Amino acid sequence: MLIAAAVTENEGNALVLAVEQMRQLFVRASEKEWKIECDLRLDPTRQPDISIVSLLRELDGTVEPLDRVEGRIRDELGRLVASRTAVYLCTIFRACDDDAAKLERLRRLNLLAIELSHDLDIGVIDFDRQFADIGARPLESSYRLEGSAAREIAAYIIVKTLLAAGAFEDHVPAETIEQARALYDRAYQAKAAQS
Repeated sequence: MLIAAAVTENEGNALVLAVEQMRQLFVRASEKEWKIECDLRLDPTRQPDISIVSLLRELDGTVEPLDRVEGRIRDELGRLVASRTAVYLCTIFRACDDDAAKLERLRRLNLLAIELSHDLDIGVIDFDRQFADIGARPLESSYRLEGSAAREIAAYIIVKTLLAAGAFEDHVPAETIEQARALYDRAYQAKAAQS
């Protein structure tokens, strides 16, 4: 299986961790080796099974007008959907400094994620909702998802979303996926109890 992504560096670190966790889960659940490759770019010459696209790339740096951003991303995601890859769009954690313009853009990008999900029938990896439950201070992080705690939580969200959404159904037997879900839930609950 190939998971390709257009994400920021910190999201990429979380995705690499998530892919390794998924591989280990499938091995434990099936007692069989699984190969899951992670490519942190969307290479048009390769056909991924799952594509993950970050909207965080549209927040910092050059500020392109949102209508152009929407058109460009809609085209990019439309091509991915047409190629029969499972597509997931990442929301942005609403924890930023007191920059009102940045926060407004962040909120609009998260709204765009919902609209694109509905319009194109793609999945959403909702970092914003999950991270908001914990908070920026305890995580010592911001919308950029810095730090090891943020990386681990982001990896958890990715794994949980992909397992729940059926992203692996064409590649992994249903009983292996169910067993992997159960293993992951137990492992995460045990880790949370230790914290």
